[in-house]
Amino acid sequence: MGRFIRNFPSQTNGFESEDGTKLVQISESDIPFPNRDLPDGRRFSLVDNKILRIEHPVTKEIKEIALQYEAAGALIFHVQSGPDKRIYGSSMLPLRLFVYDPENKVLSNLGKASHANGEIYSMGSFDGKLYLGSYPEARLSVFDPKRPLQFGDKEDSNPRDLGSLGEGLYRPRAMLAGPHGRVYIGGYPDYGLLGGANQCL
Repeated sequence: MGRFIRNFPSQTNGFESEDGTKLVQISESDIPFPNRDLPDGRRFSLVDNKILRIEHPVTKEIKEIALQYEAAGALIFHVQSGPDKRIYGSSMLPLRLFVYDPENKVLSNLGKASHANGEIYSMGSFDGKLYLGSYPEARLSVFDPKRPLQFGDKEDSNPRDLGSLGEGLYRPRAMLAGPHGRVYIGGYPDYGLLGGANQCL
């Protein structure tokens, strides 16, 4: 059986298996990621899937190219009613939060809602706020519809990424918000693992 490598992007280590049965921890430097260098040594990266950034390793000169193209659009992955009688949803790869106001018939793209780039797997409304469980890493975010948009992970961010829910949860499939003043989340573990986890916040 061929070599199998599983990497965790937010961590420094991954795991490999030669025969598909025994996993051995390896360092990130041993994982054969695709080369992000151009032939002349410049490095490229994407910024929020909207800008191609190219940096020269010696001069540190940075060139940014806006990616302007028409596409079919991202697929809708999850929808749910919010705390303000509007309908919220997530696109799929990349993860974007959107809201539909049925009274005014207005659809708005709220942008990033998590440091995860996959999808929002679950939502729950509690105390006037919308809680979001995102894949990968089962990241939890909170959005207050009454406050201005300013995504990040700082105290005044909105939506605010609160971080990963920890080992055992990777896809936060279900959320129940409100009972006993808490938010309950259940989901699946990471690839190749059995079981899952529940969190109560």
